[in-house]
Amino acid sequence: MTIDPELEVWREQWRGEDIVPDGLRRKVERQTRMIRIALALDVLVTILMGGWTTTWAITSRLASVAVLAVATWIFIAVAWIFVIANLRGAWAPHELSVAEFTRLSISRCRARLRATLFGGALAIVEIVFCLWWLASNYGAQDPATMAVVGVGTAVVIGVCAWYYRRQRRELSILSAAERAEHS
Repeated sequence: MTIDPELEVWREQWRGEDIVPDGLRRKVERQTRMIRIALALDVLVTILMGGWTTTWAITSRLASVAVLAVATWIFIAVAWIFVIANLRGAWAPHELSVAEFTRLSISRCRARLRATLFGGALAIVEIVFCLWWLASNYGAQDPATMAVVGVGTAVVIGVCAWYYRRQRRELSILSAAERAEHS
């Protein structure tokens, strides 16, 4: 019986690999599910918002609504470009090792930090645009609407700040684990 030398090398490499702890493996799998859910929601937002404003622009034949539809598609395009660039290299571990799973978790945490800053900034730009568009097309808004927008903006900023701090803590924990692993 002949043993394939390449297969034997693979067996040795497999035996030499670190065993990825279940907690770390589950964390990475949960992150992967969350990335997929977020992408599905991004697709849904693209279809609903892009489709709704485009349909409204076509059926109303108003230049102002066409401006809203174009702006909506620009915001959507900018968001998609960011999402695709931000997730580069963060899809799956390149090998089954503790070091690689930790590296991937750190990469994903950094991506969430960037996404939080980008999402908060984009939300503020979109809110400003929508307020301008409403004021330009429907006149001054009533105080109740402005209060709702103000409170909503404050909530968005607060949630982004809270989530950003949470991800910074996670990044420091993961970075410490990575340093400990290399020492």
